[in-house]
Amino acid sequence: MQYRAVGKRCGIDLSDTGVSEEVALKILNELGFEVHDVDIVELARQRIGQSVYKRGVSIQDAPSIVDCSSLVKWLYAQKGIWLPRLCVQQYLYPESICVEQIQAGDMVYTRGVVDMYDQDPSLGVGHVGVVTAEATIVHAVGKNRGVREDCFQRFCSGRKVQGIRRFSKQTTRTLIVPDTYTIEWSDDIKWILLKHVSQTNRSH
Repeated sequence: MQYRAVGKRCGIDLSDTGVSEEVALKILNELGFEVHDVDIVELARQRIGQSVYKRGVSIQDAPSIVDCSSLVKWLYAQKGIWLPRLCVQQYLYPESICVEQIQAGDMVYTRGVVDMYDQDPSLGVGHVGVVTAEATIVHAVGKNRGVREDCFQRFCSGRKVQGIRRFSKQTTRTLIVPDTYTIEWSDDIKWILLKHVSQTNRSH
């Protein structure tokens, strides 16, 4: 799974690089990359009672002011994973997950107040929330309630669940990129690693 970087942060699954995680982390540390642990669910919970809800708000206002999809976009930006802004864009974007496979950090997309769709109106989405390990949902739900955590049943009450999406693997690491590198995609980091390994092998 490839990730598009956000600023100086980039998510990467080191198991996809062809280099062992231990070796990869050693090389990246030598090159000035820093590992930054990011817990999407914990970040989302920290916004409960803190973020103000405003539909259609600019992403630049996050995390102080959010709607459901800008909260999700901001959360994943902290993990170094770029996501599109709108619910429908996010819904069409990543890996689809069945209910039996759901895990913390996945996103549940439902019908909402204003549904958007690509071609099929029956597949429209208008709301999204973050799944926790306790099977609750953290979501930005309305101007009078802000960000809150609800049980799955309450989250889905009055809303048709359209799908569950996964934007990153559990093994994904977040790297802080040094100023000496320009990283656009996690694949860029993979090739930095492979180049370093190749040069090291030649020198021996």
